[in-house]
Amino acid sequence: VVRGWEIVSANFIQSRYIQSYWKVYTEGRENVERRPDSKVWRIARTILMNDNAHRAEDYVADLDGSLSFYFLYFTNLYRNRSILTMPKRDLNVADNNLKLDYVIRSMVTFVNVDSALDQLVALCESWGPFSTLLMVGHDWDDKAIWHQSMTLLAEEVMPYLN
Repeated sequence: VVRGWEIVSANFIQSRYIQSYWKVYTEGRENVERRPDSKVWRIARTILMNDNAHRAEDYVADLDGSLSFYFLYFTNLYRNRSILTMPKRDLNVADNNLKLDYVIRSMVTFVNVDSALDQLVALCESWGPFSTLLMVGHDWDDKAIWHQSMTLLAEEVMPYLN
């Protein structure tokens, strides 16, 4: 049995770091004389869509919701390890000005189907070839919004993204 690592890029980092995953994976594969294969690369993202853009907006803005809890956890980890560049979309944002709302909005693909599709197409073009987009499953503190988001991703976005 040949053992190896498969590549999964995390959803709790800014998308600019995703390409570095592929570079490191490629180097590792070449070091053991194996060809890198983009068909095993999976990229995880937090995706939230709703027919009602205001509902998605309200959910993302809820500082007591599951997204806030999730991204606050990672932001605090980065802060405690002095690596606040990880959650910053704009590296010029001062550490003391890094707010949770900013982190969430810069790492979550959200709003409506058209906007989400545009955002995901742009991200996919910047990342290069990969096989699987993983929609991260967060705590369903609002089951209806997450269920609709999964349905919209499967039925309205993925047919175009594939």
